Amino acid sequence: MTNKVEIAQDHLLSKSCIKFTFHGKFTTEVCHQAVVEFNKKFQNSPAPFNFLWDCTPMAGFDLAARKEWITFLQSLEGKLGKVNVISDNIVTRGSARLLLKLFGLEGEVYKNYEEILQDKKGVNLNAA
Repeated sequence: MTNKVEIAQDHLLSKSCIKFTFHGKFTTEVCHQAVVEFNKKFQNSPAPFNFLWDCTPMAGFDLAARKEWITFLQSLEGKLGKVNVISDNIVTRGSARLLLKLFGLEGEVYKNYEEILQDKKGVNLNAA
């Protein structure tokens, strides 16, 4: 599995939502590449941004990368709206909740994409 972060707009959840899909291990190199890509794609976009972090394909992260990611988030002060996180890994969800709380970021943590859509629409997608 390649270590990378895919970044794209995701209009399913909100008009100004940017989706980050984390693949493999989140290292400082991967973090740096993601920040550069984000700045190239969205530097001139109107703020605030809402983020969706899909950590489902993530295999883990380095603490140094997390610190660099926090620095990136702090650089977006005043531009960052809500941060929603998706992960099927309980440890990743716990880390995400802690990060959101410690840095005063508004957002929710979900187990899967279906759960976030149910929360947004208030319906059970599996209902017949």
